[in-house]
Amino acid sequence: MNILPLFPRAVGLEKVNFISTLERDHLLSYENKLQPNYGNRLTVNTHLLDDKELTNLKQNLESVLNNFFYEVYKTKQCKLYITQSWLNFTEKDEFHHQHWHPNSFMSGVLYLQTIPDDRIEFISHLEYLNFFEFDSEENTPFNTKRRWKSVEDNTLILFPSNMKHEVKRNTSSTTRISLAFNSFVKGTLGKPEQLKELNL
Repeated sequence: MNILPLFPRAVGLEKVNFISTLERDHLLSYENKLQPNYGNRLTVNTHLLDDKELTNLKQNLESVLNNFFYEVYKTKQCKLYITQSWLNFTEKDEFHHQHWHPNSFMSGVLYLQTIPDDRIEFISHLEYLNFFEFDSEENTPFNTKRRWKSVEDNTLILFPSNMKHEVKRNTSSTTRISLAFNSFVKGTLGKPEQLKELNL
């Protein structure tokens, strides 16, 4: 029988080389300007990419973001722009709690410093909607409730903001450092003759 994976969700994964030493140093200068998060710490400044020193980095990230957006949605009606950006610092025995990103369309994470066997784990909405538990002999795209992606330094991952995700406890002595950001739509959605037009 042909089994079709209908309605998949797109996650983008790319190794980037456009972050400069000066940009990295500027980001890491925020290491002493942190606030507690659930399980780890994040920067007090949640609009880091608005710093003038990071103008090029923001443009490069938005370029990759919009290439991904076009490949998934095949529309030139609108574009995405970064709305918020911050650093996550996860020390030994810390973790990044299970969460999603409200008030955002697409989110991204750029990994500046990873740990051994580093990864991000995504949780399927089926974990909350499926009331039946089976002892499956193997994971398939149809029965798995969690998928993970390995990451390393300079990996950029993009995903729908309403996808729940988490990072397990850091058991190494290396600090895990990532730049996270949210985005939203700018432009025109829908057609006026169909009474669906929305200008943003």
